[in-house]
Amino acid sequence: MEELICREGTVHSVIFQNAENGYTVLRLLTEEGEVITVVGCIPCVAPGEHLTVTGTWETHPQHGQQLKAAELERSLPEEEEEIFAYLSSGICKGVGPTTARRIVDRFGLETLDILEAEPERLQEIRGITAKKAMEIGELFRQHMGLRRLMEFLSRYQLPPVLAIRLRQQYGDGALEMVRRNPYLLSDDVCGVDFSVTDTMALSMGFAEDCTERLEAALTFELTYNENNGHVFLPKDKLLAATCQLLGCGVEQVEAALDALAEHHAVVIQRIANVEAVYLRRLWEAETSACARLLALLEVDADQSRFADKAVAEIEREQGITYAPLQRQAVELAAKTFNPRLGIVGGISILGTSGIVEPMSSQALIDTIRVELRQRYSFGYDYVAVAPGNYGLDFMKESYDYDLDRSVKCSNFIGETIDMAADMGFKRMLLTGHIGKLIKVAGGIMNTHSREADCRIELLTAFAFKCGVAPEYIKRIMDSLTTEEALAALKESGRLYKVMDYAMERICFYLDKRAKGRLEIDCIMYSNEFGELAKSRKAEKWFTLLAQEQAQQI
Repeated sequence: MEELICREGTVHSVIFQNAENGYTVLRLLTEEGEVITVVGCIPCVAPGEHLTVTGTWETHPQHGQQLKAAELERSLPEEEEEIFAYLSSGICKGVGPTTARRIVDRFGLETLDILEAEPERLQEIRGITAKKAMEIGELFRQHMGLRRLMEFLSRYQLPPVLAIRLRQQYGDGALEMVRRNPYLLSDDVCGVDFSVTDTMALSMGFAEDCTERLEAALTFELTYNENNGHVFLPKDKLLAATCQLLGCGVEQVEAALDALAEHHAVVIQRIANVEAVYLRRLWEAETSACARLLALLEVDADQSRFADKAVAEIEREQGITYAPLQRQAVELAAKTFNPRLGIVGGISILGTSGIVEPMSSQALIDTIRVELRQRYSFGYDYVAVAPGNYGLDFMKESYDYDLDRSVKCSNFIGETIDMAADMGFKRMLLTGHIGKLIKVAGGIMNTHSREADCRIELLTAFAFKCGVAPEYIKRIMDSLTTEEALAALKESGRLYKVMDYAMERICFYLDKRAKGRLEIDCIMYSNEFGELAKSRKAEKWFTLLAQEQAQQI
């Protein structure tokens, strides 16, 4: 367990802030007079604010030492110069340094109170019209509303990023909406566990048999079983499970279910003598899928003319050659129903594990989402990810880790990071062959050759950056595969220097995609040279994964 550090001070400047998720990089002037870099989810922060930050030190490969915030307390500026810095930072559109100075000079320490409660008084300042005064006041009230929403959530140890999601969904009335029905936090927008919102609501005085609680529990049971692969539940089982969860009578729960059906949150439909209850989005997805399949049945099935192209593409990308019988299998598949499902373009023939895995791009992404969601539902906040089983023997021999246990992200590394972060995972380990991961070093997050293929160009650039001699650089540039390029680097004597630099670039782009929501480590290897490079904390993962593996045996 890393030691927690606490620093208190005033925000000196904001270097970066993502308005969508609240991820922020700022400079904090501490009480000791030191200026430090703080990173984390700190929405709406501005110069002049007071922060008490608790977190851990980390070292960024480019930006050096940073304090990663785990917890923080914040308060509005109290001194005139701090209020001026705060107001002139851009929290109110149209109020720059000049206007901010005139407002603070006029109202002093009362400035923030007047902006929120008596904005019409801004007309006392020359050049500010009645319309402008009210516009400034409205913007400031919105800003303060978001702050109060974050403060409200923090009382229940909920992360500030939820305030942004709630604001995007419900607008300025988000705080009032949550106060009226805290169970909204467990919907698809925020995804807070039902047990957390239930504890929160009961502490706020909501009755155990209130409508909000009953409806939320029903929705929770349907969502929970979605993670187990069920698009609906039989009505009798849903009612029984909800009664057991809440400890209440079936009549109350059935009345709440009828109410959900009335305002179209769920769909109740008789299927094969079973009264099925769907979340509306799952019912729509299922009926839409059926309609599309019926439409696809009208399309010419024989797509065998594309088989050679599909095989050639996979052989080129994976650096392998398929046997004649495998080619015949692809041609046969191309004459069947598979092409109607969009499989020819995204086929993973027999994969590298020998298992047939026919997937369209969207189907693959959906499968990754299901695997991630299932793992998260088991209580894990970390996940190991790999593009495929390529390198299975290497990972088993080197780290005693089965790649079969990891979530397969295929080419969709960026989408996988986004989904994992959105679900709430805190850490990720990405392991992969250099043929895939070297593309990430160039900021490419979909590694399919149709999207981009600059493997050799990146290796050439990195070799030049690391001082590899010109004759080897030419050999690298002329290489047809990454393994051939690695052989040239090995002869140059700078293989691992180049690989370490490549790993720095990979980690940079992984972190950039994660936007501070997820800590990502990485291991890159090749068939011939084994481990090529790994991130600083990657080694610790295998103790963690070995323990998990032992528990599952």
